Amino acid sequence: TAVPSLPAGTPHLTFETDIDQLCKNERTRGVITIGAPASLQPEDQFYTSSLKMQRSCDLFSQMLVGRGGIKVNATHVYGVHCVFLGDSSSQLQVANATSRLVHPESGGFASADFLLGPYGSGLTTYASKQAVLDSK
Repeated sequence: TAVPSLPAGTPHLTFETDIDQLCKNERTRGVITIGAPASLQPEDQFYTSSLKMQRSCDLFSQMLVGRGGIKVNATHVYGVHCVFLGDSSSQLQVANATSRLVHPESGGFASADFLLGPYGSGLTTYASKQAVLDSK
């Protein structure tokens, strides 16, 4: 599947836990990637709401560090990597950004394990349709 190209200069932003700091004494460690299309430019219609989502992911990352990561079966510890890709508050751009978040092999930004929807039911409809097309 060809991933649509993004306009030049599309903004992106990431937050992540320091997995080495989290997992000093653990044998198995990894990172869970959470991707989200978001309105990252102050002039975007849903910028304020996207900023709240970004701050929430940053807080989540910090809380994981404080709690030692996400522990599974007492032997696996996971950190989190949150990736936001600019959607310009546009239906077409949100579909492109969603696809780019799950297809790193096609010049994307991440291989998201989980996706968060953008702000607004209109944009979420387009993001969810694209996620289904991309088997996420």
